[in-house]
Amino acid sequence: MPQYDKELTIAARTYIKRLEKASFTAILDSDTFREYSVKINILKANNPLGNLVIYYKPSKKSFSLRSHEINVKTYENELHAIWENHDVKTSIEIYIDGSFMSEKIGWASVILKDGEVIEELSGELLNKNLLPMRQVSGELHAAMEAVLWCRKNNIKEFSLFFDYTGIRDWAEKNWRAKNEYTQAYRDFMEKFKDIKIHWEKVAAHSGNRWNERADELAKAATKR
Repeated sequence: MPQYDKELTIAARTYIKRLEKASFTAILDSDTFREYSVKINILKANNPLGNLVIYYKPSKKSFSLRSHEINVKTYENELHAIWENHDVKTSIEIYIDGSFMSEKIGWASVILKDGEVIEELSGELLNKNLLPMRQVSGELHAAMEAVLWCRKNNIKEFSLFFDYTGIRDWAEKNWRAKNEYTQAYRDFMEKFKDIKIHWEKVAAHSGNRWNERADELAKAATKR
């Protein structure tokens, strides 16, 4: 494989996720890897639009997008607009979720490296005082477990995918922590602020593969 295939793969997959949110179908063409570039096949409503090319500049550790191989030019501006919102994250991505079933709270974290699952964590919260918070307490716990996993594995930066806004906003102090548990969560995140988190909100039950997997594991934890 070319020298910078990992960097290009991370950039392409991050961009593909943004394209999919905008209702494009995007496929990384593994046969097109070159030392500094790779192509993505683009479709809209099952109609092929052509290719986008992602270039990597090692000296600046930066990426750029070229759309000269797009055949339907009316989509070019939209494709570039989606790219401009793109921010290359680290190779570690963690999807979390919580569940509340039969008066039990479950939590789960799905950990990926370079797009491949390397570990899955899940469990049940036994603290009955958390029942009023239902699945939210499970998702908060999953976020903290994700941070602890990163500390244990010497990960300094990762992307956290969540579907409840408070996961980010209590940690970032955008929301006021009004009870003991949200205050503990806020303080925990402050304690580990040396680990950089890229917050990525996803829509719940929207077909996101790894968000659905985290949901599945959290529900299973309530049935053990």
